[in-house]
Amino acid sequence: MKAILHIDQKKLKKNTERILKKCLQENISVMGVTKGFSGNPDIADILVDSGVHYLADARIKNIKKICSYRCPKSLIKNACFV
Repeated sequence: MKAILHIDQKKLKKNTERILKKCLQENISVMGVTKGFSGNPDIADILVDSGVHYLADARIKNIKKICSYRCPKSLIKNACFV
């Protein structure tokens, strides 16, 4: 059984803009992470249109989906320390 995620795009845009505003006041750059959305271009559009400075994902196949955006991209991974 697959999980279905419903995203209110208007709320995502509004919340992203709020976070960006607060971060910019403190001179903090914002990276939009598309990991939970499997690199969905619709979500990346919202993040970029809202003003995020970077896009990131944990999977190369998802980075390929967002490679056309004219902002820096980053591959993120958790480091395991044993």
